[in-house]
Amino acid sequence: MKKIGLDSGIIRLLNRVADIMAVNAAFLITCIPVFTYGPAKNALYACTMKWARKEEAGWSDYFRAFKLNFRSGVLPGLFMLVLTVIACADFLFAFSEYGNRFMRIIAVIVLIVLFPFEEQALLFLSCFGCTFKELLYNTLILCLSHPLRVLTGAVFMLGPVVLWMIDPVAFMSLFPLWVFVYFSLAAWVYSVLMRKPYDQIIRTFRGNEETKESGENEEAADTIENDEF
Repeated sequence: MKKIGLDSGIIRLLNRVADIMAVNAAFLITCIPVFTYGPAKNALYACTMKWARKEEAGWSDYFRAFKLNFRSGVLPGLFMLVLTVIACADFLFAFSEYGNRFMRIIAVIVLIVLFPFEEQALLFLSCFGCTFKELLYNTLILCLSHPLRVLTGAVFMLGPVVLWMIDPVAFMSLFPLWVFVYFSLAAWVYSVLMRKPYDQIIRTFRGNEETKESGENEEAADTIENDEF
């Protein structure tokens, strides 16, 4: 009987399933304090972006990214979370007996605009270090440049939130899915969708850095020649 090698497709699949469950559990655990939502989402995307590039990432990689992005992720994460809570509260009020058609239209538009922007901002922050102003600017550019990718990814990432607002009973019936695999899988799908645009940004950035370094080296060489002369 032929033995299954450690590098076989079945073993790789089982390892990936285990990583998905481990990262999903780590994400939910690190979200419990609430103020850690930003670093938790950054760490989640750091792992799933590796999966999108066919690299390995698991429990230890998640907590390494969580620790690395903690300071830079807390304030943006809280800012996005507060906006989301306000938008969800506005949505629920608009669709209550106290709301009207105009309020409902505004509430839906706000969610459609805010949710993709929030997810894209946290994904960007997991890949690139930047100031808050740069984060908002770059996120806006990416949302406008790749609207279909951004909207599709946001639907996957925020599906549970929308389902909870629309049908809490259905949300609770799918509770095992959220707990075991959903957020890792959704973030993986989003990372696959955004991998090419992000890789292009990385190549452009590296090209600019190499051009800048080359120019500095040439300038230094000219200075040395002038000094010798």
